[in-house]
Amino acid sequence: MLVSNGIDVITSKYASSQSEAPSLPREISAVIRGNKRVVIDIGGDDVGARALGRFHEDIKESSSFSLIYLFSVFRPQTRTVADTAEHIRQIELTSRQKVDFLINSSNLASDTKIHHVEQSEGFAKKLAEYTKIPLLATLSLEAVSKEGYFQIKRFVKLPWETD
Repeated sequence: MLVSNGIDVITSKYASSQSEAPSLPREISAVIRGNKRVVIDIGGDDVGARALGRFHEDIKESSSFSLIYLFSVFRPQTRTVADTAEHIRQIELTSRQKVDFLINSSNLASDTKIHHVEQSEGFAKKLAEYTKIPLLATLSLEAVSKEGYFQIKRFVKLPWETD
């Protein structure tokens, strides 16, 4: 789907494995230093942050790099503002980058209702205030969205979901 929409996809040879080794392909270095818009999904833990930290020097040379931290109030490590701020701090230390923006991606997959998104909005604002990191957006699934939210379409089906 990404390639058919003109998006280059670069993956690690370990991307589909059960490997816990932090790995981003070498090609990322040239892409970071280039003039293209790049999205690197490093996951939400220190393993991915460590892999990104390997490119610290390339990132320093890039004038357009932004580290965006996506969070969900429904994940165990990000249920409180203090826990989430500590998680951000650990990602920053490990990746050797500062988080520039926050995105509230709080959801419960297909069980998400509009009140879940609304509930997470207050948390997101408190987190932005506490960390002094700007909140870029609150994401919501198309089916449970309202004005002011950045609507997304979910393509991933969880193993227990049918249809």
